[in-house]
Formats: sequence, C-alpha cells, structure tokens
Amino acid sequence: MATLVGLDHARVYTFGNVILSGYRQKVELPTCDKEQAGLIRHAGWIGSLCVAIGTTFLLYETDYDAEDWHGNSTAVLFAVWKTALDAAASDLFRASTTKNTDPQTINFFCGNFGILLLDSNSRSKVLQVLQKMIEVTMVRGAQSGGVVTYAPSRGGNHRGCRTRVVNGKRTNLAKLLISKLNRNQARQHRGRRTELFQGHTRFATSSKASLSGTHPHQWCPLSQQTYWFLSDDGALHKRVKADVEMYITHNGDLDFLDVCGVTHAVEEIQTWLERVLHIPMPAPVDSAAIAGLMDLLRTQGLWSSSVRFGCVFGRGDATTHCPVIDRPLPTVHQQQRIAALFDEVLEEVIKEQQSVGSKYLQQESSGHMQELRERVKSRVSAIASSDAIFHCLGLNEATDFQSPGKLEIVVSSSSCRDLTVALSSSGNSTALGNFVSCTVDAFFDNDLLHATHFFLANAKGSFGLCVSSSLDVDKEVVVAARGQTMSVAFYPSTGMVCFGSEQAAVKAGLQLENEAEVEYHNGVPAFRVDLDDLGGEVLRLSFSKSSSSASSAAPPTSLSAQAKGYKSFRIMECDGGYTLRGTQVQESSLLQPPFHKRKVHLQDNPLVLPIPPTVEDPVGADIAEIPHRLNKIQQDWRNFEGMNRVTAWYFMRQLHARLLEPPANPTVGRGMKGPVDILVTGCEVSLWAGEQFAADLSLTMPGLNIVTMSANKVLGLVGQHFPVPQIGHPFAADTEHLQFKNCLVLLVSHSGGTFSSLAVANLMRAFTSHIFVVTSEWDTQVGRALRAIDSGADAASLFRSRIFSTGCGFRPAEASSISLAATHQLLTQILLYMLHYMSTFASPEAREAAGYFSAYEVAQLEGLNVACISALEDIVGVDREHRSVAMERPDAACHALRRQGATWAQHVLEAPVVWIMAAMYIFLTVAFGLPPATILSSVIMGVPMSDRPMYVSIISGAVDAVLYIFLPLWMSILLRLWEGRHPMHRLGTRTVVVGDVPWVAQSIEAFLSKLFACSYSIASLNVVSGNPVDHFVHRHTHRVVRGSLLAVGRPDGRLNALVTAEGGVNLSVNQASSIQSYGVRCESVTIGHNPSKLSLSANHITLRDSRKRFICERQSGGNLLSKLYTLHSKSVQKKLEALKDENDNITLLSRLKSSVSSQALNKVSSNQQLKPADEEYIGEQMTERFSDLSEVALMQRQSTIQHLYESRMASLQRLVAFMVMFHEMGQRVQDFWPRVSFGMLGYKMDRTHSIMRIATTASPIPASDVRGRMKEIVEAASLRKAEIIIRDALLKFRRVRASKRQNQQAETTKKSGEP
Repeated sequence: MATLVGLDHARVYTFGNVILSGYRQKVELPTCDKEQAGLIRHAGWIGSLCVAIGTTFLLYETDYDAEDWHGNSTAVLFAVWKTALDAAASDLFRASTTKNTDPQTINFFCGNFGILLLDSNSRSKVLQVLQKMIEVTMVRGAQSGGVVTYAPSRGGNHRGCRTRVVNGKRTNLAKLLISKLNRNQARQHRGRRTELFQGHTRFATSSKASLSGTHPHQWCPLSQQTYWFLSDDGALHKRVKADVEMYITHNGDLDFLDVCGVTHAVEEIQTWLERVLHIPMPAPVDSAAIAGLMDLLRTQGLWSSSVRFGCVFGRGDATTHCPVIDRPLPTVHQQQRIAALFDEVLEEVIKEQQSVGSKYLQQESSGHMQELRERVKSRVSAIASSDAIFHCLGLNEATDFQSPGKLEIVVSSSSCRDLTVALSSSGNSTALGNFVSCTVDAFFDNDLLHATHFFLANAKGSFGLCVSSSLDVDKEVVVAARGQTMSVAFYPSTGMVCFGSEQAAVKAGLQLENEAEVEYHNGVPAFRVDLDDLGGEVLRLSFSKSSSSASSAAPPTSLSAQAKGYKSFRIMECDGGYTLRGTQVQESSLLQPPFHKRKVHLQDNPLVLPIPPTVEDPVGADIAEIPHRLNKIQQDWRNFEGMNRVTAWYFMRQLHARLLEPPANPTVGRGMKGPVDILVTGCEVSLWAGEQFAADLSLTMPGLNIVTMSANKVLGLVGQHFPVPQIGHPFAADTEHLQFKNCLVLLVSHSGGTFSSLAVANLMRAFTSHIFVVTSEWDTQVGRALRAIDSGADAASLFRSRIFSTGCGFRPAEASSISLAATHQLLTQILLYMLHYMSTFASPEAREAAGYFSAYEVAQLEGLNVACISALEDIVGVDREHRSVAMERPDAACHALRRQGATWAQHVLEAPVVWIMAAMYIFLTVAFGLPPATILSSVIMGVPMSDRPMYVSIISGAVDAVLYIFLPLWMSILLRLWEGRHPMHRLGTRTVVVGDVPWVAQSIEAFLSKLFACSYSIASLNVVSGNPVDHFVHRHTHRVVRGSLLAVGRPDGRLNALVTAEGGVNLSVNQASSIQSYGVRCESVTIGHNPSKLSLSANHITLRDSRKRFICERQSGGNLLSKLYTLHSKSVQKKLEALKDENDNITLLSRLKSSVSSQALNKVSSNQQLKPADEEYIGEQMTERFSDLSEVALMQRQSTIQHLYESRMASLQRLVAFMVMFHEMGQRVQDFWPRVSFGMLGYKMDRTHSIMRIATTASPIPASDVRGRMKEIVEAASLRKAEIIIRDALLKFRRVRASKRQNQQAETTKKSGEP
C-alpha cells in the first residue's frame, strides 16, 4: 500500500522494517503527507480484519474432523483475530506500547522560561531545574508547551531540536515535556559546553491550543546558506554551508505593526510575510508572525537575507528605511543572484586587504571595519552603474522611475523571471546607492540585538520575548520585555542563567546554587534583574571564553553596537572559563536605573522567599497553614521595624496630608461627587476582598471618598486611546480620570503578577505617586513596579515603602485558600492601624474630615482580631505552630466539617459507584446466565429452569427485563440506603449553592468550582452562589430540586447588630428548604457561631469562638430581637420625655456627645502600640463609665464594632470552614478514581483544565496603550496647569489694567472738576 500511494519502494522494503514488523509489530516509512498516511493506516487494519473474517468463514465452511478442528484451526483463528485486533488498536485507535524514535519519520504500529548553562558540571541537574521552572510557569497557563535546544551540526554550527506537547485535561505538562525532551536529547550530540534551553508554556489567546500553535515558533525552516562570521582572532571568515534557523518564544500578544508610518493589523502582516519570505504561514498565531519578522530582520553575515532586507526596506533616503507591504518583490532565485554578486565583491576586497596584512572587524581597529563596509558599497555601486550589473543580475531593461530618487523593485511585464530595477533618469545612482547601502548595512549590523530592538520599536502589543539563532547560540541569546514581565537570574557558582516571564520561576536554580561547594563564587551571590516592562528593554547575553588579557570593554559584534550607543557590561564569570556579558537597550525615555543597581540578591535575602517544595496535596497543605500564617502576620504587625508597619506609616502620612488639603470644590466638599481619596482595585478574589475592606473603611471613616473598581475597568477607562465603555457602572472615561489626581491607590493582588493589576500600577503613576499594593511577598512584579517610583530619589525614599506583604510567597494551587485568607487578614491589620492612627496621631482637622474611632474601640477590635487565630485552629485542626490538634479536640469544628464534606462526596460519587455496581450485576447475570427473577422462580417451584411452565418463564423474564431497565434507579436507592442518605433524591449531577456575604460566597464558588474543574463528567457538580439577605431567593429558589446541596453561612444572631442579618439568612434558607417534591427537599447545611439549628435544615455546624462576650450576650435567655424592641421603645419614651425640658435636653445631648468622644474612654491612647482592651467582657469599661445609660444605648454603642467583627473576623472563619469542608469533599472524589481503576485514572484537584492561576495576558483589556496614555495624561495635566497659570495671569493683568483705568478716570474727573 505504501508503494501504491507513491512512496519510495527501496525505503519501504528495508531489512530494518522486516525486523521491526516481526519483533515490534511496526514499520518505519519515509515522510509522507496526511492523505498518504491515512490511506496506509486504514488499509492496514481493514486488511487484517478482512483476513480474519475470511479465515473464520473458510474454517467453519470446510469439513474438518474434530481433532483437527480443536487443534490447528483454533490456533489459526487465535492468530488471525489477534492480528486483526492488534492492527485495529494500533492503526485505528493509535494505541502503542513503543515509542517513536525519529521525528522525521511516521511510525505505523502494525500500529517564557529558559536556562543558559555555561558550566557543564551542572548539566546532570539542569533538567530538574527546568522542570521546576515549567511547574512554576504553568500558573500562567499550560494548555501546551515546548522547549528548543541546539546541538552541533555537520556544517560547523548548530541545529535546533524542538520539543512540543499539547497538554491533556488531566495530564501534567511539566512531566510530559521533560519526558519527551529526555528522549529527544538522547539523540543529540553533546559536543559543546554551553547549552541553551528555551521554552514556553501557552495559554491560547489567538487560536485554539494545538501543536502548530505551540511555542517555540519558527517561520523559515532549516536552510543552508553562505555565512560570514567573526573568528576568535578578529578576522572575517566565510562558511559555505551553514545551518540557518531561528526560534522565538513570546508571552503576550502582537496586535499591530507600524510599517512606513501606517499601522497594520497582524493578519495583514502575516499575509505580507508569506510574500516576503516565500514560505507559507506555519501557524495562524500572532507569535509565528514575530518569528517571521525576526527571520526578515536578523541578517548579519548572510548576503541572501541582507539582499532581501534591502529589497523590502531600501528607499531613496539612505537614513530612512520604509517598507511597503503591497510592493511586488523579487523571487528567491533573483535574490540569490544578487546576493552572489555582493559575496564575490566582499571576497575580492578581503583578498586585496589580506595581501597587505589587514584584518577586519577587530576590536582594536573599528575604523578598518568601517573601511571594509565602504569599500564593498563603492565596489558594488561601481559594478552596478555599468552595463555588466544588469547582465549579472539578469536585468533586461531600465524603465523610468515613478518618483525621482526612490528605489523600487518590480517584476518586469516582459519577463516574469527577470528582475527590473527601475530608476528615474535623474536619480539612477542615488536610488541604486541607497539599495546597496541598505543591504551592506544590514549585512554588518543586523544581529539578534538590533533585530529585536527594531521589532519592538515598531510593534504594538505586549511582549515577553526570547530570541535565539543557530548561528549565534554558541555566543549569545536575546531577551526582551515590554508590556509583559521578563526576569533574568544569574547563578555564578553553577554557571547557570535562568530567564522567564514569572519571577518565581527564575528562582528554581536557587536550591542548586545553595548546594554548591563554594558559598559565593568570587564573592558574588546569585542575583536577579527584572527588565523594564513599562518602557521596554532588550538585553543581549553574550558569553565567551575568559582571557586574562581581555579588556573590560565588550567586543562589539556589529558596528551598530558602537554607533547606536548600546550599553555593554560584564555580568559574571563562572567555572569553565566563561565570561557572561550583557548589552542593554532601553526603548523608552522612561529610563530605569543602571543594570547593576537593579540587582536583587536571591541568596541570604529575607525579603525573597524560596519556591515552596512540591507536595502531594497543595490545597490541603495551604489550608493547614492558615493559622500559622495569619498568626505570623499579626506578630509581624506588632513589630515596629517590620516592613508592613513602615508601609502603613507612610500610607497614613499620605492620607493625613490629603485630609488636610482644602476641597477642590468647597461647595461640594468630600463625597462621591468630589475627588477620589482612596482607589481600591484588583481582580477576582483579590478584588472581592478589597471590596469588603473598602466597605468597612467607609463605615469607620465616612468622610472619605473611597472608590472600588476592577483593575480591568480602570484599564479600560483611562488606559486606552479608545476607552472601553463600562455599561452598567457609574464611571465615564471623560470625567473619571480627572478625579484620580493625587489620590491613594491600593492595589490588591495576592499573586503580585496579574496582568491588569500590573498595568494599573504603571498607569496610575500618571495621576499620583501614592500607590500601594497588598500582595504575597515583597519580591513580586507589581512590587518591583512600585519600587521603581522612588528609584533615584533622595535618602528619604528609604522610608517610602509601598508594599504590604502577607508572606505567603508563591502558591501553585489554583484554588486560592491561604493567599486569600492572608490577604483578608492583612487588610484587617491595615484597617486597625488606620483607626489607631486616626485616634492617636491624627490632627483634629483630619479627624473631622474623615471620621474616626476612639482608641478604646480600636483596642476592642484588636482583642477580637487576636482571638480569631484560636478559632481558626479549631476549624482547621492545626494550631499556629503546625501541630495537629484534631485528635486532642474530639468536639472540634474540623471533625464536623470533614464529616459533612465526606457525606456530600457520596452524593457526587453516586453515579460512578452505581455504574460499577450495575456493571458487576450485568456481568454476573449475563456471563453466567443467572438472572435473579428466573433463578428465584426456579427455586420456588423446585424444578430446573428448563422445566418451568411457559407463563412462569415469561413472567420471570419480564421481571428481569424491568430490573435491567430500571437498574440505575434501584441501584441508587440501595446505595443511598446503605450510606444512610435519603433514597428519593433526584438522579444526576449535583448542584452546590453557596450563600454568604458577597466576598465569602464569590470566593467559595471560585474555590469549589476549581477543585472540580478536572473531575470526570460522571462525578462533576455545578456551583453557584448568592447573598442570602439580598438576591439569593430570587436567583436560586426556582432551581431547587430534590437533592440540591445548599451551604449557607449564618451571622451570629446572638449579637444585637447581627440579629436582623441572621433573621434574613434564616428566612432565605427556610424558603429554599421548604420547596419539596415527593416529600423530599434540598439538603441544606448552615455554618455559623450561633449553636441553634434551623428546623428545615439538614445539618448545622457550629464554629467555636474564643472571643470575649458582648454586652448583649450577658443578658438572660429569650428572643434577643423582641428584647431589643422592648428596650428601644422604652429608650424612645425617655428621650421624648427629656425633650420636654430644655435643660434636660442639653444634659442629654452633652451626655451623648461625651459617650462618643475620643477622650471619654481613651485609656490606651498613651500607648503607641495597639493592644487588646483589658476587660472581662467587651464594653465593661464603657458600662462602668456610663452606668446611667440604658441597655439599648450601650448595645447600640457596640453596633459598629459588631459589624466589623462580622465582616473582618466571623466571615473569615466561615470562609475557612467552607474551605475545610469542600476540600474534604474534593479530596474524596479525587482519591476515588485511582482506587477503583488501579491507578489508571486520576486527576489533581489543585489545577484546572486551563491551568491559569494568574491571568498574565490581556484579560480582557489590553495594555498596549498604557505607556502612550501615561504620556498623554501627564502632558494634558501640564497643559491644564499652564492654561490655569496663563488664565490667572491674564485675569490679574486685566484687573490691574482696569484698576489703572479707573484711577486715571478718577484723576481726570478730579482735575476737570477743579476751578
């Protein structure tokens, strides 16, 4: 069949294929297209199946005796059917037990991270580091991934070996990629010391996840070209056949490209590249277009590529290169003929100069390099000006040029194969000279650095870029950043350089560095440098053998390195004799500090946290660490020298100064229509935690104008040249940006690397310098962007800390648990500090402008905050010292939570368990012929089954049929009765409805849905959420069915401020639980601190609190709400009576005023450190001081504190309780599959299908306009300021002139009135 479809007969019938077909049941065929492959594959299994059927038919129809039939015929049948099944499995279903060993052949089995390794001693562990980098980078998305390495080729340079895989829904991309890379590397020849691993994990944004769209990308395949290179002695040499190919890895999006001052979309650029490069587009993704552009731009040492560059970019003005994408271009053959001329001229010039002993392109004689360049230009121009140039180039005529002095290359109408250079009669020499100059300059200058810089200068989008070439991989690699982060870590002791888009990923080599025998190589610790992603930066890493006589200056690889002022510097030296140098190009005028001043030491740096070790259950480990981490945050906050306290002090200094500023519009004052005081922004769970913080801050400081807005909304409103309308939100692009001037911005990003949050951190610098972030550690991408605000400032900048850190570090689990809880706790600490600062240090003017709490009330909140840790220990079952306390506390809440999670896991696993039970039932009854009703009838009648009456056989058969028809139903009922669950629940996928305050409900919905994102469809669930005191009933009660799972968090109704909130929650739960069908309701579970259980709920889990009691909890039993009504009515009666007497009224008002005065109960104001109030119950000191106040007045005085307790402490405890319960539920479902499938099935609940814990691409608002918008906003502000100054000066001038005129008129009148 292979011969019939057109494959080479000699390559098919080989000795190797004969051996393979017999030993491994496979053959290796030469490369063929998809149609040929399909014909061969399907012909194999169809032919084998036909042979098996024909043989069986023949044996059955032929008359054999019994002995022969049971002997040879059975063996024949077994052989043919085994062959047919084997062929179907391998060729039809492509199942195989062997591996493909050659990517260039098709086997028919009859069936932005990277490492630059300079020290070969570390090669044995480099793949471990690489796998760790992949695992960390996967948080950005891991639908597919790839790595390219280079191996020496026969041509004297290198060839790329690309490894790419598309990840499955439940497979591990890091393991898949490293496994395939190991197999590919086994075939590579390791003949060099330096080694590059350039990789990428992809989250598709412009196309579906496929192998063709997976990085690393290349446009032009491997080709052999004549290559001129610089030898070690500085001389220029020629290599006749060099392997040429390029690879790029790109994180971000290419949106547009400026060509000749005209902006073109990426689709137009892709079509243009197909014409320019004469190669079809390899993949319909934007990153492939970048690879094609780099093929076009990197031309150094290649005359064919340089001629192509000149044909595209050459024009009349030699200093301006302007491509025209619709211009006709020469063929490849014509370009090669032109390149041959340039090559011959260069050889002649070099031979002439070698005769006099000169060398070119030497460091000591850059003038000779320029002289060589000019000689080639003049020699080629001289040849081209004569008639011989047209004969040499295959040109047959010269026509008039459309525009004088301009070069245009067109296809002649008289001959499609001839190239015509059309020059005007007045500008022949000028146009031809410009073409020659452009080509020669590209040959000498356009290395990787220049090509990457040229691309970024004209591209629009976001770019984290790494570029490598087979011609340069033994001496340099280029990384670049703009709009996307890129970090480079240097490890001198191991000779390793790690680069990647994720800061945490480049710390993967830290463990290997710490294990080195020498602590610091040459006294230099490992360090990291982050490229300027805002202004744009290109960094070339050059490496070469060290030389004692080498000067400190880096030898330029092109004239452009000197002419364009590229910065070159030494980075490090490592064992093996290699020196690493860097060449830095900053694209924007927004310059970062010098390279050496941006170093972040990775070793012995308490602010840089290591990557956490890999654990089997990341989600469970994170939840168990919550009490410890939150306790560490509280302890750190009590440390005056802690970084969080320094940041809080600077934050409040800026807020205090803003409060003392006069209102922009005195008639409006502060409020929603005035300027924004604090902007709180973030994404997803970070935003939800920030929204709750902003609500609590508005409650305690009502005078502040606090705006909470998604980072995507901020980016869409003020970060785009064409704003994104925010439909349904009270924000407008034409007015909102005017209110951000000098406001305080609080970014909440628990990862510190979210795309939109990072873009907003840069964007808001155009409005204000008061930008702060709440994140997981000091060393994050957003933190680095904020530190750049104060770079180069005075010594006072050391105290301008802008980063609040939870200390959680990098957490790979996509279901956010500890990072969210720690973020909420840190925001609580910030709120308490703000209240403490306002009550203790703020001026009376600032207090009046913002509003404040007394120091006594703040101390009460601090006591509740400290007690929260003990409550969390009981919920999690692990104390703050990492010790398990579950066994010591049999009544701990963690036991009830896990039991409930296990029960709900049984609901989810019901379908697969019933399927297994049904499969066993069918197998036993069918395979052994033992239907239960048939057997039972035979046993009852006492006769064999064959002797039963006909009607008995029919009836028993009908009963068995009914049992089979309703097999899932009665199996489910039996299983439910066995497990103690209600037997009448609805069959099918379960729905979990979560009800609580918004930030808890939304966060738990995201948490639970991510836990089950990779679950098998037969054991999946739906997750929704709602606010029980708002829209919960309207959104979800119409969807309640038998067996719906309802989990609701209840506020503590024992507190007078929360009694109505709990009443609303209870009403919603009862309304949902009262809906029934066949007498069955939904299964509702409530979680809260109030031990009372609702009558209609299936279960209630009580959370133990360790706090002190409030005044309302010291009252005797009974209904609290009815007591409040009674006390309230009595209090109103007394107030009305007091109002009858003016003196009593004044006394009452003065008493009420003193009760809210900050001095009345400010017993802790003298202490600068915030401590819990020393009292037996909350409000004891207030009760003693105001003993004549009524009970309702005292309880109402605690309403705000109880509100804050609910929003900051109690809701946090319910959040963690939900996490413990749902983690147990997800863990049981996850562990079920490996047990029942003997390890063949399984998934990890800490990841999802998309694997995107951090949204690091446009999601959904791009940031390509941020840099331009920053300049526009600053310029617009300067223009407005200038307008105001000019207007004021003009008004002042007019007033002065009017005053002078009035004085003159008065004097004139006075003089005219004199006698």
